[in-house]
Amino acid sequence: DMIAELEDLMSFSVLGMVRETGEGQIDYTETEVHLEGTNLYHPLLLPDQAQGNDVTLGSGITIITGSNMSGKTTFLRTVAINLVLAYLGAPVCAETLKASYMRIFTSMRVKDDVAHGISTFYAEILRIKEMAVYRKEEKPMLCLIDEIFKGTNSADRIVGAKEVITKLAGSRCMTVVSTHDFELCSITDKNQTPAVNYHFQEYYEGDALRFDYKIRDGRCTTTNARAILRMAKDMGLYLAVGMPEREAGKIYNSVLAVSPGGIGAVYRKIHPFGRELLWCAKGQAPAIWETPWGKVGIGICYDTYQFPELIRYYAARGCRLYLNCTAQA
Repeated sequence: DMIAELEDLMSFSVLGMVRETGEGQIDYTETEVHLEGTNLYHPLLLPDQAQGNDVTLGSGITIITGSNMSGKTTFLRTVAINLVLAYLGAPVCAETLKASYMRIFTSMRVKDDVAHGISTFYAEILRIKEMAVYRKEEKPMLCLIDEIFKGTNSADRIVGAKEVITKLAGSRCMTVVSTHDFELCSITDKNQTPAVNYHFQEYYEGDALRFDYKIRDGRCTTTNARAILRMAKDMGLYLAVGMPEREAGKIYNSVLAVSPGGIGAVYRKIHPFGRELLWCAKGQAPAIWETPWGKVGIGICYDTYQFPELIRYYAARGCRLYLNCTAQA
């Protein structure tokens, strides 16, 4: 046993030899949870590829948005793995890392289990149930949830996510959620304290989509529309994608419908409701997409439930199909 323990400690020391590391400072006395890190990065990424981030997280709700491949999941993993290293007394991949002691829960890379009849969605439910059960004990905890409830439809996902996140939030629980659903950006806890928002974004070099993997304050306001247009042209696709759209200082909850020949239609949500009104400007008109298969009417998010008149309008105008997209960051 002594030899095994020595080998464990030696393996931790290797990290300090092959990476730029610092020393984690853990507070075991605090009841409220907190985490502060400077130049925090993932230890499994090569030094010339790893992008460090400064991060400050506290109790309550933190929402992280950003397009696919922008760095959301890697950031959650970076926080978790460096905390584990700090708790073990090993070097951390950061210049500084100060945190309270918390039990770590994750819902990332959830897989199904065919042999035991567990779907991906149910597997995620089981993980979140563990968080909810431990939350009742009022002990310090960290919950990292990647793209919450992605295995179900948008309406149920948003309702379920709000319920879960609100119940987890508290002074002794740090709840960090990555999502494509902008409806979650304006969520509040039981005390009506608003969520803290961070985001990752992309940029372009010519037609090439690039990412800098830097975390930024606030919700995501950029889109990967140009990449979508290029994909539709190169692959002969017809795509309708929900996304935020910024124009003249306003942000719209929009759908971009693209054809191989270019933009087919743009729909800006006409009737935002609830907390959407905190960030989403109102669109002015429906949008009909002309395709080789006929006219297609477009909606987004809760339009199907909150604005059924839109569907009736499209039917009256001869649309053969109605697409209700989900907003994607």
